[in-house]
Amino acid sequence: MEPLRRWSCAWCFVVALGAWTETAAAGRAVFGGDLLVVELEEVPASTPRLTTRQVWLEADGWLSRLSGAEIMPLQSGRIALTMPEVRVRTGLRFHFLGPRAVDGRPHTSVKVAVFPRGPMSWARRRVTGLSLGVYDPGGALQGVLCGEDVAFTDVSTRHAVDFFDGQILLVGPNAIDSSDPEFVMRLASRMADGMCVLVLAQETAWQGPGIRCTRITAAEGRAQFSTDPAMWRDLIQAGDLGTGPWLWQLSTTSIGSDVRGDGWQPWIVVDAERASLTLAGRQQVRSGGLWALQLPQTKVLAKSPVGYTLCALALIDIARRASAEPGQGEILPCPLAD
Repeated sequence: MEPLRRWSCAWCFVVALGAWTETAAAGRAVFGGDLLVVELEEVPASTPRLTTRQVWLEADGWLSRLSGAEIMPLQSGRIALTMPEVRVRTGLRFHFLGPRAVDGRPHTSVKVAVFPRGPMSWARRRVTGLSLGVYDPGGALQGVLCGEDVAFTDVSTRHAVDFFDGQILLVGPNAIDSSDPEFVMRLASRMADGMCVLVLAQETAWQGPGIRCTRITAAEGRAQFSTDPAMWRDLIQAGDLGTGPWLWQLSTTSIGSDVRGDGWQPWIVVDAERASLTLAGRQQVRSGGLWALQLPQTKVLAKSPVGYTLCALALIDIARRASAEPGQGEILPCPLAD
């Protein structure tokens, strides 16, 4: 199929162990170039090997029969294949035909959302020249930033973060200790002076200027953007965000004169059965601000295309704010809500 040749040179079907896939309403989410493990229904371990002429790819309403090396199923009835490299989020569907599918119906049909790794490289260009600090004792966020050559200062100790006075501070997943719920609040004066802070998903309650993160009874519901993210639709869609269960929520709280009452902007919300929840948003704090992404996908950035993309888009938005002219009081429009 001609359009597919734009993104991939060859298709490789290999045995893979430990390959990560993320399930969302739009199907499985996976990075371009990564492995996708598929379990073949109704195909016992003794079934002869499937060949590529029995695997079809559906994209943009067109069917294309794959060619290349043989598919090697695992004894458990699984096969693994390499996703194509893509430049935009690409929805695909794979149809697997086994030797017993004489009626032409596939044994297994799998929907896949393939994500590019490009957004973090765009964020790198945006933060170049800015002072970026990372508080991430667990190292999950630092590993992703290092992999994308994003320059930053490691401030992952209490002493280092208390004396950091740069333009941007990123707080990695599960970085806030349960014994220190005021960690973010201690940064309030620096936010008021222009610092921009991003807090990824935590496993403990915390409070900052204008925002409180609290644990809730598990709630189900489809996460969605607060407004149509038209300018980022090629990178992520509402159906990718998941349906829960959601265990944490963000809420607003007015603390101090530096927090504007109209400065809160939700990004991602859930219309749950019992109440509406907010999972991501940002709060203006005088000339700086506080961004929060309390989605569980941001805990595993290296493995989660959704968490990785959301973090990159938030960092792009923060860089736009941090590089604004001094005295420009308004936070620029949220990229996920434009």
